[in-house]
Amino acid sequence: MLRPFCFEYDRKFKSKSFLLFSGKYTTRCKVATKSVKEEVCPIVNSIELIGSKWKLIVIRYLSESPMGFNELLKRIRSSNSKELSLTLKQLQNVGIVERRIVSYQPFRVQYALTQKGEELKPVLEELRKWGEKWALPNNQSENKSKESENEGKE
Repeated sequence: MLRPFCFEYDRKFKSKSFLLFSGKYTTRCKVATKSVKEEVCPIVNSIELIGSKWKLIVIRYLSESPMGFNELLKRIRSSNSKELSLTLKQLQNVGIVERRIVSYQPFRVQYALTQKGEELKPVLEELRKWGEKWALPNNQSENKSKESENEGKE
């Protein structure tokens, strides 16, 4: 049985397409449209919300525990305070991160994942597994993929 998997909009041809998924095979079907309205694809929408480098890294560290701004900045060594501040504001605006005032004297805040953010933990876990297999430095990821192939043969 074929079922819709993801809707996409093709600006060039002003048509919408949807992927039909059945077991191993995916079929792209195009349907002409008159409007320039974009169709909803949960995957694309999710990537637009969390798909930047810094957003995923911030979510990853906040998934361990709530942290202050400076603690996050130290953990994310290649980021600067301006990028981190912007990223945290963007994640707050979409409801993934919340900012809590911890104390007023001295003024301190902590950032934590909301329930919406907490529900990304299984996604991060799957990304970690994929990264262990495919995104480690060349030598390590080749060894990991060979190990997993050998495990499947036994």
